[in-house]
Amino acid sequence: MAGPVLAQTTVAGTTPGQFSVNESGAATYSIPIQVPPGVAGMQPRLSLEYNSQGGNGLLGMGWNLSGLSVITRCPRTMAQDGVRGGVNYDMNDRYCLDGQRLILMSGTYGSDGSEYRTERDSFSRIIASGTAGNGVASFTVRSKAGLTMEYGNTIDSRIEAQDKPTVRVWAINKISDVKTNFMTFAYIEDNANGEYYPDRVDYTGNATAGQATGNYLQFISEERPDVRRGFLAGSVYKSLKRLTRIKTYGNGGTAVKDYVLTYQQSASTSRSRLAQLTECDGQVASACLPPTNLTWTDTTDGEFFGAWSHSSALSGADDAYSIFVVDVNGDGLADLVQTSRTSAALFVSINPGNGYFSSWTYTSGLTGPANDYTTDMVDVNGDGLPDLVHMSRTTNALFVSINPGNGNFQTWSHQSGLTGAANSYATHFVDVNGDGLTDLVHMSRTTNALHVSINPGNGYFSSWSHMSGLTGAANSYATHFADVNGDGLADMVHLSRTTNALYVSYNPGNGYFSTWNHQSSLTGAADAYNTHLVDVDGDGLADLVQMSRSQSGLFVSINIGNGTFSAWSHSSNLTGPADSYAHHLVDLNGDGLVDMLSISRGDNASWVTLNPGNGYFYLPHTYSTTLTGAGSAYTHHVADVTGDGLPDIVQFSRIGNALWIGPNFRVNPDLMAVVTSGLQTATTISYAPLTASAVYTKDSGANASVYPKIDLQYPQYVVSTVSTSNGLGGVNTVQYNYGGLKAEQGTGRGSLGFRWMKSKSVANNIESYTEFDQTYPFTGSVTKNETRLPGSGNAGLLKRTINTYAQSPGSAGASVFVYPSQSVEESWDLSGTPYPSSTTSYVYGQSPQYGDPTQITVSNSEGSSKATANEYWPADSNNWILGRLKKASVTSVKP
Repeated sequence: MAGPVLAQTTVAGTTPGQFSVNESGAATYSIPIQVPPGVAGMQPRLSLEYNSQGGNGLLGMGWNLSGLSVITRCPRTMAQDGVRGGVNYDMNDRYCLDGQRLILMSGTYGSDGSEYRTERDSFSRIIASGTAGNGVASFTVRSKAGLTMEYGNTIDSRIEAQDKPTVRVWAINKISDVKTNFMTFAYIEDNANGEYYPDRVDYTGNATAGQATGNYLQFISEERPDVRRGFLAGSVYKSLKRLTRIKTYGNGGTAVKDYVLTYQQSASTSRSRLAQLTECDGQVASACLPPTNLTWTDTTDGEFFGAWSHSSALSGADDAYSIFVVDVNGDGLADLVQTSRTSAALFVSINPGNGYFSSWTYTSGLTGPANDYTTDMVDVNGDGLPDLVHMSRTTNALFVSINPGNGNFQTWSHQSGLTGAANSYATHFVDVNGDGLTDLVHMSRTTNALHVSINPGNGYFSSWSHMSGLTGAANSYATHFADVNGDGLADMVHLSRTTNALYVSYNPGNGYFSTWNHQSSLTGAADAYNTHLVDVDGDGLADLVQMSRSQSGLFVSINIGNGTFSAWSHSSNLTGPADSYAHHLVDLNGDGLVDMLSISRGDNASWVTLNPGNGYFYLPHTYSTTLTGAGSAYTHHVADVTGDGLPDIVQFSRIGNALWIGPNFRVNPDLMAVVTSGLQTATTISYAPLTASAVYTKDSGANASVYPKIDLQYPQYVVSTVSTSNGLGGVNTVQYNYGGLKAEQGTGRGSLGFRWMKSKSVANNIESYTEFDQTYPFTGSVTKNETRLPGSGNAGLLKRTINTYAQSPGSAGASVFVYPSQSVEESWDLSGTPYPSSTTSYVYGQSPQYGDPTQITVSNSEGSSKATANEYWPADSNNWILGRLKKASVTSVKP
């Protein structure tokens, strides 16, 4: 374990920490940083926060330092701006305060003097000042509570993009209250590497009294072994440091506390993980509380794939059938679809979730055999399920069969004709305009003609538009679609088959590819190299990987985020040339980075090469497993068959009907599994993917989504059980269930969260059931909460709260104020006899709206009520003094 080594004297007590499961199903743990008190409450409120769905940050996997507010650049979205975009360090970028989008009130977005509110109005006034490159130099935020906060108003808090004058992050640098008490925040910026991290916080200063700060916190960091890097709009950003100590000091520089962080590296991913936190006396280094210890999920065995299982017989040999490994029924598990090459037969095998394909179902005939039609499985109607698309190889016929969700493809609809037969045109299915629907792109094989048919969302491709010409015919160029410039839209990449020419056409979002840009040259022609566009370094941008067909060379060109690629680097040697090995680029160990699985075409060997995230693949290669047969005799697919989020190997015989599964037996890595306090109280967390039917229920029927919303089921890991020491030698266990995860496509709103979640105490069988709103702007608001005891009266219902929400215009512009308009509470005893119910109603009557209720009425079913009427002084918008209560009147009614 890395970190300071202390000779310690154990002190009685424990470092406080709070565990919970949040509304996303993530395990969370919070450790407050205790500081000497400030003046009138003006003191830092920092904590160490764990989230099991978080990334690898300043404190390693899942952990972060909370309480340091920031303003960042964020992309434009259809929902908020009517256009889609990325972050480009230009005047089209938008700003977010701690993740909340800033809505323009006056001035020009991103210019000196412009004024903003948060989209969900927090009643803070945000004013931009100055100019730095393409955008604002600093911000001043005035809160409703009377605080003035400065962002980026010092050199160290104004974090510029690497090698640019344009600011990418405005970190908070000062907070003042109405009595001029203040505290300041300082940072260390490494512009060359695109990194910054906290240095210290000073407080107990008062500007009016001329009093300097006396108390402070000091942050100490160290070099981390798991360096990560990425690119954004042409600038690099790196993670080179991790936090090792937080020291607190009282007036006069008296040391008070010393929080010591000790790390370990994951055996399976090499990522940093917090292993221990020790709270010590600031003056007596050896006087420490017993440490808080953490253990993590991991796989220590070097192997990847377990024993091969013979799953079931195929409908026929792979050479006689086209095989698709795809999730047909939307349960997050890969199913199998076979289409005959010589007849119209179509077979589906639904994955039962145990890694075995036990039966095949003849669903319906195709419009023709696979040798006469090209068959694709893509989501045509936006419901998240793959539909069947059939295109004639010799005519312009196009047919679609919509997937009903059970794998039975019953009906074929004849669409508008293609621009030409599939043998004459290369066809790509890709979301061209970013609305979440798959569009159709047709490219002539012999000319430079390019046509696009935008999907209207009803499953019909109704019209074709002729685009600008390609750089050359499809037979002369290999075409890939990937987001090259980071705006969320698929760009077109053209690679010459005979030369090393590389061209990119950036997608403007309207379905037209208008201009071609000549990029850096390839290592070699596409016919001599296998070329992949994949995210190698984990920054969300498609990088270029080339593998020689005749030699063992592997080359990588990193996308630097502005639409161009870096110089080619010789990453490592392949296990063998691409003509001798099939190389699959997939994440094998669950660290979010693509690794390389190499499968021999001549014998039964396979190899794994891990990706450390810097654009190079680890050497030496790790021998993975013995296949059931060589690649020349079997077709190999890499897909998640078991639903654990890790790819498995599926083997299909080319000449027989044998089907084999090689499961990836690694566990989902780097999740905090046990946290043990200094008093030896252990909290043990178990996780499960949303593909586990015992944990998650996908919405269907009346609760099923309609485009643009979509119902989701995929191997996101959530908490399934939590067991905590009860002090009596046993444990208290709570089980968790979830349902109705949804997202919104094409708008930029993204995930809408779960529709419901439930927890159950195993000891007393009491359940807590919560429902959430999934409609903007109420997304995430609790609409219902119930406490249940199965077997008791009233169908087990003991307590129910129903919340109703309303919205009104915020304090300015397009911001919106969401508030609870009514809350109804009901309860029953164990026999089902009701207690008096209570209703609380809220009225917000002032305009503009500053979030102050003018009347609150509490009434019950017995006829009593209490109404509180509030009157406020007029808002002083110039000095931003809001919500000052002038008078409150209370009226009570008794039956």
